[in-house]
Amino acid sequence: MVERTCKAVMGMTLAGLLPFFISCWASLAPWQASALLGLEEPASIIGFWQIALLSLLIYGAVILSFMGGARWGTAFGIEGDKPKTSVMIIAVTASLWGFFAAMLGAAGLVFGDPMNGGIGPLLPAGLYMLAAGFLVLLAFDVHAGYPILYVRLRILASLLAAATLLAGAIYAG
Repeated sequence: MVERTCKAVMGMTLAGLLPFFISCWASLAPWQASALLGLEEPASIIGFWQIALLSLLIYGAVILSFMGGARWGTAFGIEGDKPKTSVMIIAVTASLWGFFAAMLGAAGLVFGDPMNGGIGPLLPAGLYMLAAGFLVLLAFDVHAGYPILYVRLRILASLLAAATLLAGAIYAG
């Protein structure tokens, strides 16, 4: 039973990484991804690139917020336990950090640089913020005393998520 549960959790974790991988690939090679959709006009490819970066930004913010929420939920522990204030602060900070990173990144698209495909420097900054958020939250989770399976999955998922966010930020910058 435990082995089946571990496989299911690993499968769900990897499935949760798919939007990171797809968005990253589409933002690094928009001509390839847009060709799959039959988009071959330069303006269409640029628009597809913008959407890929925006999806990477939004999904990163959503998942960072989700990870903060997971921390929030585990802070309550057994019924009647008083949650640690420090854990609650980290949980809420992760969600707020994701929100502000997404807003900053979206501003980079709204006020984009026409010479850079409509992408301004604020969009890569938002992606960098999200990558940092995942790594900081990972550092706390590794030392929080969670079960080893959870910690291993968090290390794998957080490093891969941060890598896709960093790749998108570097390429967009």
